[in-house]
Amino acid sequence: MWQDVSSYSQGDKKRIPNCFQLRFGILRASLVWCHRDFPDTWLISVYGIFQQRDMHISKYDPDLAKRKALLIIKKTLGEALAEIDSEVANSSSNKQMEPQG
Repeated sequence: MWQDVSSYSQGDKKRIPNCFQLRFGILRASLVWCHRDFPDTWLISVYGIFQQRDMHISKYDPDLAKRKALLIIKKTLGEALAEIDSEVANSSSNKQMEPQG
């Protein structure tokens, strides 16, 4: 479940959420709207995997950003798991080819 972790100034009367965080076990992701270096776009970060990736959503739509963020996370983790599976398969086939002593 995404949580609003926005910080607001005392004089901010609108209180528009601009930062959300999601946790799955040790995995932590954040979404930020209008970062000072990236105005008018959503950024996603998955700690330990990638930082501040532009999601190319140029309108304030938190629900759209959250859905797209989940797809980006799923794709990134799927690619990483495919690489791990390939490495495991390669190391298993190499081990079978080694002479038994």
